[in-house]
This record gives sequence, structure tokens and C-alpha cells, in this order.
Amino acid sequence: MLRYDITQLKASSPGRPTGYVEYVLQHGKAESGFVFLSDFQQDELVRQFTPEKFQISHLKANVTKLPPGFVDFILARGKIKGRFVEMGLDALDDLHEKFPVPTQDFPKEPTLAEMTANFTQAVAGWAKAGFKVVQKEVFDSRHATCKACEYWLPDARLGIGKCRKCGCSIYKLWMATSACPLNPPKWGRI
Repeated sequence: MLRYDITQLKASSPGRPTGYVEYVLQHGKAESGFVFLSDFQQDELVRQFTPEKFQISHLKANVTKLPPGFVDFILARGKIKGRFVEMGLDALDDLHEKFPVPTQDFPKEPTLAEMTANFTQAVAGWAKAGFKVVQKEVFDSRHATCKACEYWLPDARLGIGKCRKCGCSIYKLWMATSACPLNPPKWGRI
């Protein structure tokens, strides 16, 4: 029988195959902050989800940014296939247990009323400046900054993305009068 800490399971979702966490939560039995899968459900899980692949060059290039022992664990427990290391689900579970994904406390996302106020204020300032749009290079720089930010949700708004801090989407990045909502901002007005 497999046992998962529900908080860690949800936090590890980006590092697991698509649908894996949802499967465990739907088919397992939740109890005291944990979810348990029977042996049968574990077998079904293994059948449904393919092994996770890690690109070796990416792992080695990021070894100093990852927890000590993380890359060694993957290389030791995975199977090298060309430029990739494949990890079965059992090894992947062990990886997530040994190297738990840090959970972050994000601020409460803005309400619809707050997002409406943010949008209205941004568009009013943009209109006052004559609807000036940034150059593509500036947009690309802002977009890269947002994509690397812990507040950015790339899959929100049907793949357009949105900021958890202000609620705005990628379109705000084109406005010359807009700025990152963080203090201090990661990018500013032109």
C-alpha cells in the first residue's frame, strides 16, 4: 500500500506526469492528511502513467541550483536512455519523499472586484499616455521575467497565463505604462 502526504503530493504536481496527482487523490483513501492507495490501485497507477524523463544535460547544468544529492539520486535510481534518465513511478515517489518540494505561501489572489480595479487603473493610465505599446524586445524581456516568477501561473486563462499578485494576464506586458505589481517591481514602466 502506498501512502502520500497530501500537501507534498499537491506540491510535487509539476514534477509528476500529467494527471498523476489527480488520479491518486480520486482513487486513494484520504485519512489524517495522507492518501493511501491499495496495491491494485498502485498497479493501475503504474499502468496509466509513463515513466518520468529527465534530460541529463539539464540536470548537470542545474546541479548547483538543486538540493544536494538530488541529481545523484536520479542518476542512481533512473535508467539512462540516450540523453535522458527515466524514472519509474516507485523511484519518482522515493525522489519526492527524499526531496520534498518546498511549499510556498502565496498571498490570497485578488478578488474579481480587485482585478477589475487593477484593470481599470491600468487601462486608464495607458489611455492617458496615448495607448503606447512597448517594443517586442521589451515585451519578451518582461514575459521571460514573469515566466520565471513564482507568482506566475502559465496555464491560467486557457494558457494565456496570469499573475497571482495582481490578476493580470500576459496582455498587460504590452502596455508601456504598466509595471510589475511586486515591491520592488521586477520590471517597470517605459
